[in-house]
Amino acid sequence: MARRPGAVLRAGAAANPRPAARGALLPPPPLLLMLLLLTIFASAAADTTASSEAAAAGTTVAAASARRALLQSDESTFPFCRCDRTLTSSPWRASLINVVPLNDGRGSERVYVALFANASRPCTKGLAKIEFNLKNAVAVNAFRGSFKDAKIDGKITSAIYWQNDVPVVKFTNLDVPCPSSPGRVTPTVLEWTVRGHSLSEVCQGAYCEFSAFDNPGNTGACPLGLLPSSPDVPPVGSGFPPQAPPPPPAASLPPINWPQPGKRSPPPHPQVANAPIVQQPPSPPPMVLSDPPAPPPPQLPVEPTSSPPPPFPP
Repeated sequence: MARRPGAVLRAGAAANPRPAARGALLPPPPLLLMLLLLTIFASAAADTTASSEAAAAGTTVAAASARRALLQSDESTFPFCRCDRTLTSSPWRASLINVVPLNDGRGSERVYVALFANASRPCTKGLAKIEFNLKNAVAVNAFRGSFKDAKIDGKITSAIYWQNDVPVVKFTNLDVPCPSSPGRVTPTVLEWTVRGHSLSEVCQGAYCEFSAFDNPGNTGACPLGLLPSSPDVPPVGSGFPPQAPPPPPAASLPPINWPQPGKRSPPPHPQVANAPIVQQPPSPPPMVLSDPPAPPPPQLPVEPTSSPPPPFPP
């Protein structure tokens, strides 16, 4: 039996519905599309934020590194070498204890300085040397050799050097170790005599600029600081310990119980043996004051009376 082509096509279309069903799954639902877009945007925003933070952190680190490199490479300023001059590079500091004038007729002074490690920072290397800025070559030639009789905790040291190429005088071979207990300040006393001059003259002002090295050479850490040249000048900056504690007060004398004032009779007159008795003259009678007598009344002048005229003769 012959089949009609139209019937075959209709039967095939009815028996195989898959192309229509596959086509129905192609357009995604609107909710899924929105979630997909939100996920893409959130990921892009997170990447941008992370990139910005990384760039900012990199900029901060780069700036700090550049500043440190600049401080280390500037050899034209004190201490005139390639070292790290920031206060965070090392805990070593210096503080003035006292300056005592000497009676030698030359204006000399004895200087006492405390060398210590700041307790708020870790200490990994000891103090090797300390240098002072003289500012110019004229000062080096004028004051050369004026630092004498140096001692470190009472031990004599002669390691004092006046440099020729830069205006610096330095105390070397200090060998001050880090504190045995972390967070404890144990100062080392460095003392010396400024012969024929005052410390303020050598430093040319109220403060002496110093650099504390943890390395005997010209590298490593060398934080800068200002040291007063006189006890009358206040210390500068934080991290410095207070000035030397005042001397203990002198022992006070016990209070004296003074007798309370009162009414006393005068002491008797001392009697001398075999002395003649002197009779005291009698005291005059007391004067009685009275009102003075009234003055007499004034006498009025009396006018003369005229006698009657003599009678006329008859």
